[in-house]
Amino acid sequence: MKLKLLLIAALAITALAAPAAASARTYGLGLKVSQNAERHPARLAGLLATLPASYSLQQYAPIPGDQGDVGSCAAWGTAYTAMGVLENMDQYQGFWDNPFNSLPGGGGSAMYVYSQTCGGVDQGSRIDDDVAIETSQGDDEDADYAQGELDYWDWPTAQETANAQNWLLATGQDIGTDQYSIEQAISNNEPVVIGIEVTQAFQHNTSGNYPDPYNSYDDWTSLGGHAPAAVGYDSDGLIVENSWGPSWDNGGYVHISWDWLESTNQDSTYPDLTQAVAMVAMTHVAPALTLTSLNPTSGPVGTVVTIGGSDLTGATAVTFNGLAAATLGVLSDTQLKATVPAGATSGPITVTTPGGTATSTTRFIVTAPAPTLTRLTPTSGPVGTVVTVSGSGLTGATSVTFNGLAAARLAVLSDTQLKATVPAGATSGPITVTTPGGTVTSTTRFIVTARAPKIGKLSLASGKRGATVTITGKAFGSKRGAGTVRFGAKAVTRYLLWSTTRITCRVPAKAKFGKLKVTVKTKAGTSNAKAFRVKR
Repeated sequence: MKLKLLLIAALAITALAAPAAASARTYGLGLKVSQNAERHPARLAGLLATLPASYSLQQYAPIPGDQGDVGSCAAWGTAYTAMGVLENMDQYQGFWDNPFNSLPGGGGSAMYVYSQTCGGVDQGSRIDDDVAIETSQGDDEDADYAQGELDYWDWPTAQETANAQNWLLATGQDIGTDQYSIEQAISNNEPVVIGIEVTQAFQHNTSGNYPDPYNSYDDWTSLGGHAPAAVGYDSDGLIVENSWGPSWDNGGYVHISWDWLESTNQDSTYPDLTQAVAMVAMTHVAPALTLTSLNPTSGPVGTVVTIGGSDLTGATAVTFNGLAAATLGVLSDTQLKATVPAGATSGPITVTTPGGTATSTTRFIVTAPAPTLTRLTPTSGPVGTVVTVSGSGLTGATSVTFNGLAAARLAVLSDTQLKATVPAGATSGPITVTTPGGTVTSTTRFIVTARAPKIGKLSLASGKRGATVTITGKAFGSKRGAGTVRFGAKAVTRYLLWSTTRITCRVPAKAKFGKLKVTVKTKAGTSNAKAFRVKR
């Protein structure tokens, strides 16, 4: 078979609608030839110019897309591949290196265009009609078009139509279908779409070069027209990105020879394809940078704030009332995240992108951090014990309670430590701390214990066995219970009085003569010792 080419520089031409090839999958075609199509001679004004021997725009081409079995090849060639090349050149030329064709972005939505030109019926489209959409409306990004890559029955939404205005095709020009015109367009940074007739041999090509003499499939009977986009050339032919996905042939690409492209079509099923359109310019209208939402609108240092808006791609700086964010992450063109930095104060948030700077109308309120408690030292003690409370966010603490009873004293030592005194009447339970950042309760219970007894003085400094001695002091307990008084190693056996502050007893009959120590022992502990001399 001989295929006739129809070229579209900078945009792509569609291919003729026809039955799908007999294959493991169905490949969509879909070109409707314009009634006004006619062969145009080479652009003579450029014939005197010397063109590069080879030229490639492949580094700016989006990853090959897949039209499935939908007859949308014209839209894929013009909107996705060709406009994708122009878009990526607009954004990355001069500092973008993409030798393996792995651009994460770029590529207009074929369905944005095709859904309108086919009128909701999968019947193919004319290149003229596709170009009319792309020059009057522009095209939405393929990645942002919610209807996807196969939905031709749902038209674009109002928002998608507004988005399309950001990438507007300036003009499309018919060019000659000769080699010089094609090379001239590509070397002028205008991707070219070639309109060709497809056979089974083309659909099943795997060598990366077409035609392939070793390809045994039918290469005579036309299955219909197709419109892949040429993104480069050399002395042997064109480098073409197809719209059948990256798994077709050589990663979605094929090298088509000049000899084949310039041959005469001998299958009379379809007329010669004589139209070629050069897409010579694209106007990029950058969307206005806006900030529309903050979530949350308040929080302490370290809070991650989600900022909503438009044209946030490439954001280089976020400040909180003038102080740079601790971290910045761009999630999409409409959303980014930034972390409140140490030292930040309440005020507006400002975002800077390559497109400008915008400041939120909502103030972000920097609050005190929520307090945490990690340790109590000690974890038990009597009334009057000074407890060291460790944690974080303790600055400005206004209250400490012991099982609900306010501490007798409170002193904040740092953001991570404070001291509180066990109040009279306190009972065992958790300790609760209140700060400007909130209230937190310890997971450890503080055990309030009885106070150990303390001897103040003895009524006698010395005496014989059996002598009556009065001990005054504190925390002896209102009743003796299991309390004991010892003169040295011997315990008192006769008690005349026992109260919280006074004990009257007799010196044990077998107390050791000489100097010894008197102590009081209760459940709360053993008191200090006082000297006493037992006389003979």
